[in-house]
Amino acid sequence: RVTGNTARGGGVGGIEIVLSVDARLDSVLVHGNTGGMTGGIGFGIFNDLETGLDIGEGWIMMTNVTMSSNTAVHGDGGGLCIMAIGGGVLRGCTVSGNRGVRGGGLAIAEGAKLEVHDCTVDQNEAEKCGGGLFHSSELPVEVGGDVSISGNTANFGAGMCLSRLAPGSNMCGAEADEYPLMTTVEFGAALSLERNVAIIAGGGMYLNCVNPRQATID
Repeated sequence: RVTGNTARGGGVGGIEIVLSVDARLDSVLVHGNTGGMTGGIGFGIFNDLETGLDIGEGWIMMTNVTMSSNTAVHGDGGGLCIMAIGGGVLRGCTVSGNRGVRGGGLAIAEGAKLEVHDCTVDQNEAEKCGGGLFHSSELPVEVGGDVSISGNTANFGAGMCLSRLAPGSNMCGAEADEYPLMTTVEFGAALSLERNVAIIAGGGMYLNCVNPRQATID
């Protein structure tokens, strides 16, 4: 159990994994942790590989992990954030009741890859976009088995937000055209986007700052 922790200096509330370290978590509860902001931000579980070093790849492998009621006060990924090189594989996980600026539940950015199998992502809240999932990486999201993304809220993309931002940018702008979204969301089995609520646009899914011809959903 990793519960009720706080990073007052702006770091990660629950677990922070850096450099090219691989991690495996089985049947772990990550609940009620709070952190501020540092680099690429994630709270509950955070894999930050943006260091400027030749670090290779680091992966988080999670099975039957529950990430619930965690808060990213100023950052992305209330439950989980993976940034830069590497990625994560989630199997049988629950991501519920988390809050963040982008990616209330999950945030994937800048060269990271995500695989989600037989997971539930529900009741998460993002201040800006991606209530359930915020994705800003050129690498794919692969969805397998029964995956439910439901009851999440955000201004844009309550269920999922696919948004390619310029490096270091927090908002879409003219410079984002130099960094178009080139990714694939691969729905290999049953994906359910239900009862997600967007305050402005994209209740189920929102594509932001992209050339639509370069975003592929299979």
